[in-house]
Order: sequence, then structure tokens, then C-alpha cells
Amino acid sequence: MATHLTERFVEAAEIGTRKYVVIDEDCAGFGLCVFLSGRKGFILLYRAAGRHAPIIKDLIDRFIDEHLPKLEATNAKDQISMLNGLVLPDWRTRKVADITPTDIDRLLTKIALGRPR
Repeated sequence: MATHLTERFVEAAEIGTRKYVVIDEDCAGFGLCVFLSGRKGFILLYRAAGRHAPIIKDLIDRFIDEHLPKLEATNAKDQISMLNGLVLPDWRTRKVADITPTDIDRLLTKIALGRPR
């Protein structure tokens, strides 16, 4: 299934009888995965065969250029702040293909612990 993935669409996505994925019409390979538990996550499908995988910085720049202009200014500003402050310091030059589930778990654990105030 393909549609425009807006914030409203993501919030309204309902739990199905099994896990399902909705691909964004505007950005090939970018999508929303809705799990049976009700949790939702974004996915990126890409091919690295025959060429080098992109680095995280390039992917974030593309996300900012292509998707954030469609959001309200406050929401876009928050997302830029989170990406620049939480993701880039650890993963800036890493290739997307090299990011493992363990890396994601470590980053989320670090974020959950918070920053000193």
C-alpha cells in the first residue's frame, strides 16, 4: 500500500490483524511499519549492491530537504534539533548499511538516559 505519509496519517494508522507496511509515494523506500502491539516505526528500504551505501549525514540532509518543508515550522525545527543533537554526534559518518540493531539499541538507551541539565 502506498500513500502520502503525513503526521496525521501516521497518528491515525490503526492496528491490523498482522504487521503491515505503508510506503510513502513521494520518497521511494521510505515507509511506516505498524506492529500488532500498536507500536509504529519508520523503515527505509534501499539497495547497496553495485554502489556504496549512503552515510547517515547524507540521509538526514535528504530527509530535511524533502520532508520537513511539508511539516509545520515548529515540528520541523524540533526534528532538526533532535537529529542534529542526538543522532549525528554518534553516527554522522557511518554508512546506513553498517548500522545494526545493537547500534540502534545503544543510541536509544543513551537518549532515554537523558542529558545532564
